Amino acid sequence: MVEVTGKIDSSLTAVKKALEGFQRDHSNAEVKIYRYNSASIRIRIVADYFAGIDEIDRHDRVWPYLAALDDDVVEQITVVLILTPPEQAAGRSLMNIEFDDRSPSML
Repeated sequence: MVEVTGKIDSSLTAVKKALEGFQRDHSNAEVKIYRYNSASIRIRIVADYFAGIDEIDRHDRVWPYLAALDDDVVEQITVVLILTPPEQAAGRSLMNIEFDDRSPSML
């Protein structure tokens, strides 16, 4: 399931729909999306699938699912955080912590 938190708008709905394709292909993945502010959408994907894959290759495997989005939606995506479950559990990523305990936007 792709989880969207906060108020849902048309851009978040489009991103959710795009990432449902990734979710279908990788059923054990945890996908979370939220709007940080009016100009920023953040995405976190956690999946065993990414074990042993470097950060660039991880993005190369996720972005094809987002490629069909309108340019104005893509421009709003400011974070695509891609982790394995052990990386998420290690707690070393400040952005990962931000997903679980969001700071307020300055906008």
